[in-house]
Amino acid sequence: DAVEWAKCEDKGDGTYEISFSLKEEVNPEPTPADTLVPVSAHGAVMQPMAFNDIKAEVDKVLAKIPGVVLNQLDLFYRDHVYTCVYNPETDEVLSITHHIVIDIVVNADVFSKNIDGSARLLNEMFIYDITW
Repeated sequence: DAVEWAKCEDKGDGTYEISFSLKEEVNPEPTPADTLVPVSAHGAVMQPMAFNDIKAEVDKVLAKIPGVVLNQLDLFYRDHVYTCVYNPETDEVLSITHHIVIDIVVNADVFSKNIDGSARLLNEMFIYDITW
């Protein structure tokens, strides 16, 4: 339900490249440590910051800026792709690549004028030389 696509490709050198992409999700939450039961698709495979924690930090900063009232804040997690290279003979994951785009969308009143804004966070992580 949460997976947009998945594939496994034989690299021809004894390894396989396994990839999957998650569907877009708005304001995903991390998996609670006390239950370990995912509450969002992205929270099942990574630990996004809790939305309420992010909003609390934004509110704290905006409280110091007179004339600014935040009406809406949303985080759109999209284009989320995990790829790993796996060697079934040695049962080892040789590398992991993680790519995600997070679009940050806001609406605020600035000195009584309504303004929409957005920003884009591009996150790429490459993990190699994994020791088991």
